[in-house]
Amino acid sequence: DFRPYEVQHMAAPAASTDTPPSTAVQDMAGKADPSSRRSRSKAAAAGAGDSARRETLRFIDRMRNLRAMGVGLAFLMVAGVLYTDGANPFTWALLVLHGFVWPHLAWFLSRRDPDPQKAELRNLIVDSGASGIWIVLMNFKLLPGALLIGLCSMDKVSVGGWRFLARTAGAQALVAAVTLA
Repeated sequence: DFRPYEVQHMAAPAASTDTPPSTAVQDMAGKADPSSRRSRSKAAAAGAGDSARRETLRFIDRMRNLRAMGVGLAFLMVAGVLYTDGANPFTWALLVLHGFVWPHLAWFLSRRDPDPQKAELRNLIVDSGASGIWIVLMNFKLLPGALLIGLCSMDKVSVGGWRFLARTAGAQALVAAVTLA
């Protein structure tokens, strides 16, 4: 299950019945009308779906701040290496776009997607792929590369566990190999 840890372990909202059982719609024989029970359970299910979506959107909002902070720190580290290596203007432009535009673009795409949870997981995979690009463009410098891998791995484990980390590490290695070629 690749849902965020917080969403996986949310307590299910208590089913709210607006009318107590004693005031439920009853037929002439005094028995509760089954159609009214059905409509109440449908309303409760819709409320639970809205609650789960709200919780997912709150998760996406928190990820926006964490992504902006993480990508900002990575920007500083990568910029230091690119400066010492004398990188070309295209690489600098790519770094600025990734560092300052990507966190907000990822948030926008996740919030507007019909399934924001899957969209955020895709964004996390893109984050890993981008770190693979930067590792190659930094010429595999040991310390910055290890820090970048560690920075990208922490959020993957906290969001989706070890299986999700394995998936994103595969994307990171694949993108690094393609960038190298």
